[in-house]
Amino acid sequence: MAKQPVITDVDSGYASNTLLNTNFDNVQTSFDNTLSLDGSTPNSMGADLDMNSNDILNANLVAATDITVAGVSLATQVAAAAASAVAADASATAADASATAAAASATTAASITEFLNLTDVPASYTGQALQTVRVNAGETALEFASGSATVGDADYGDITVASSGAVWTIDNGAVDAAALATDAVTTIKILDDAVTTGKIVNDAVTLAKIAAAAKSGADATLVTGTAGTLNYTAKWNTDGDLVDGFEVLDEDTMVTDSATKLATQQSIKAYVDTNSGGFTRGTAVATTSGADHTWSSIPAGVNQIVMMLDLVGLNTVGPEMIVRMGYSGGIETSGYRSGADYNGTFVASAVGFLLTPTGDAAAEYSGNITFNRLDGNLWEATGILNKNSTALTFVCGSKTLTDELTSIQLANNGAGTFDTGSANIMYK
Repeated sequence: MAKQPVITDVDSGYASNTLLNTNFDNVQTSFDNTLSLDGSTPNSMGADLDMNSNDILNANLVAATDITVAGVSLATQVAAAAASAVAADASATAADASATAAAASATTAASITEFLNLTDVPASYTGQALQTVRVNAGETALEFASGSATVGDADYGDITVASSGAVWTIDNGAVDAAALATDAVTTIKILDDAVTTGKIVNDAVTLAKIAAAAKSGADATLVTGTAGTLNYTAKWNTDGDLVDGFEVLDEDTMVTDSATKLATQQSIKAYVDTNSGGFTRGTAVATTSGADHTWSSIPAGVNQIVMMLDLVGLNTVGPEMIVRMGYSGGIETSGYRSGADYNGTFVASAVGFLLTPTGDAAAEYSGNITFNRLDGNLWEATGILNKNSTALTFVCGSKTLTDELTSIQLANNGAGTFDTGSANIMYK
């Protein structure tokens, strides 16, 4: 396209070669930057040609790598059309081959002689319904024969067919274990309800006829009820089905109070021990030495403990006897609210349940102290002890343990040691 050259006006220096040559060069440059009608060079585009929405008219041949129309590449469309044509040609070739094969098959079929075209068929089909065809004894013709004549006892191992062809029977002894291949008969080949007691002769099935693997003791399947319910027994109902029986509960408190559910031995014992006055006795210890004696491993849930003393005494004047409680973290030595009264003398203690308010090396105490759980880990204590059969000591107090009680201890509250008697506990 034409480019307007840059021409400098000559107002002076009309004979200036430089000014004139510059204008001539600009004119030359503008001509070089245009397209020529006769194809004189240079005549190739150096940038995209914008037709500004105008048409190209009277074109003879357009040579291009690709042309995009409405955003679609013509080169891509042409390639796709070519590939489709190749595929269609291949499909046509395959169709030709198939047609050829079909024609060959038809030719072969036409060459087979149909049964009805044989000249030695029986003359009439009347009265021959459901009969079979066989070659006659003289091997000269075909004839009709009944099914029983074709498949019978004499020739085919005791398997017979009724004349109607609808009923098959197997003679006794015709099929035994040796005649059946391994896995020949499966549940897939036996219809539901196909085998009933009416179809099995008495004593037909014995343990000797059942393979070892078949009676290996696999888990029984409950026929009715909820199969495999946890903590349920099993029983046979009147129909001979294995069904859920009774539920078994393990409740120490028997809180369910059910008339239909069973209880475990452990829960029955625990309930009886707790509710019928049954005590568990500890191991008696000789209190003839040592500074303390402990009964440990008391089970959780115990609500009452009785400590029994028989002629228990200390070897020095001054130390008092006390009882302390413990949990899994150890024996607690503080927080007790206790006191003891002997012959009008009352002494309080916070380090344990006080049993003797005064020390006496010759004193021997007999009696018992009862500890009851009031609530949670709060325990109350009451007791009466006999001192040398001359006077009584009264004991009382309370203690809140840090956790569930697991042990109880008989100890002294000083430097002395035990030197006489024995002691034991019982709990429930």
